[in-house]
Amino acid sequence: GIFVTTQRYAAELAFARAIELDRDGAPLQDIVEELDRAATLNRFHDTYYRNLSTALLLRVDEELVDVSELDTLTTESQQYLQSLVAAAVNASARATELSPNNVLNWLTRGMVYREIVGLDRDASSFAIEAHQRSVELEPTNPSNWTELAKTYLVAAEVIEPFTLSEDLSIAEQAEAEHALALEAAEIALNQAVLLKSNYAPAHFQLGVTYELQGRLDDAVGKMESIVQYNPFDVGVHFQLGILYLQRNISGDVERAQTILERTVLLLPSYSNARWFLASVYELQGDLTEAIMQVEAVLELNPGNQLVLNRLDRLSRGELEDEVQEAIE
Repeated sequence: GIFVTTQRYAAELAFARAIELDRDGAPLQDIVEELDRAATLNRFHDTYYRNLSTALLLRVDEELVDVSELDTLTTESQQYLQSLVAAAVNASARATELSPNNVLNWLTRGMVYREIVGLDRDASSFAIEAHQRSVELEPTNPSNWTELAKTYLVAAEVIEPFTLSEDLSIAEQAEAEHALALEAAEIALNQAVLLKSNYAPAHFQLGVTYELQGRLDDAVGKMESIVQYNPFDVGVHFQLGILYLQRNISGDVERAQTILERTVLLLPSYSNARWFLASVYELQGDLTEAIMQVEAVLELNPGNQLVLNRLDRLSRGELEDEVQEAIE
């Protein structure tokens, strides 16, 4: 009994150190080590495993931050990355095994699977299952429905490239699956809004869903309504500006200018907002303002070749009549 009590006390100390390290902004690796120590000392505490899985997932992001293509990784780096992913998945699964009725465990498990879809396409189905379980446990929580919808959107994103397949049967099947995933996302988000009519995250994701379904008028209308109730939400302002540029009906360029200028005012360091605002000025033939915005982007992204090329083109007085691709 003394031995078990001592182990559990040591686990609590390790977990407390992890929290303190996180609060102090310590290296993520140090936090992972403390969480791993806590989980090793007490293998029956789901909180340790839940937090460990999240920390390991963040470590995966750290390893990928400067990686443009997975193929560029060395064999050793790929193996290390795979071990981190496997550890994150196993830790989240262990948490749900220890406490299967704790909705936080299923949300974390779903998030882990959703975040590694880029590394494993099959992970999207596991993510959906985990978030469906969280909805079953807390069906009146709009956040759970929204997280489920976000996972369906990720699944749709995974399927989308196959809609362009040269094999007609593969393309048709992918189109059907893509439409179903978007429809499922819409249903989940409408349920979230039904539970809480002013739940902004659900409304935002509905706008994104409408955009992916090609319903640009509905997407614009949804984002416009969100902006009215969230006048300081930078992400919503930016998304609305992009939607105006995509729809591009009469007056949309001017609307995009207004909303993107507002976005830059709210967050001057938002590179993509300045990047697209420069495109608006180019479309309007305002070379001076376009150059000013690209120069500001270059200050935020020194040495970026894409920005340098665009600045060089503008300095020669050459304007594009198409919106540029995102810089980040």
